[in-house]
Amino acid sequence: MIMEKYENLRKEYQLYSKILEKQVVIPVNYTELLKSVDECKNALIKEIGKDFEVLIEYIKSEAEEINVNQKTLEKFIKRTRPLIREVLRL
Repeated sequence: MIMEKYENLRKEYQLYSKILEKQVVIPVNYTELLKSVDECKNALIKEIGKDFEVLIEYIKSEAEEINVNQKTLEKFIKRTRPLIREVLRL
C-alpha cells in the first residue's frame, strides 16, 4: 500500500515536472517527494489556474467532462504546447 502511494506520487511528480519543463531528481524519501509534488502543483496552480488538474484528469480519461474557465484552458494549452508539438512531431 505504501509503495503504491509512493509510486503514484512519483508518477505525479514526473508529470508535473514535465509540464513545468523542469529537470528533476526524484526524492527517495516519501516526505521529500510529497513536498516536491506540492511545490510543483502550487507552481502549476499559480501559472495555469486551480483547475489544471481537471484538464489532466480529462486527458488521462479519468473525467468525463471538462469544466474549467477559458482562461485556464488557454494557459494550460500555452504551457503544454511544447509537449503537444513533440508528440505530434511538429
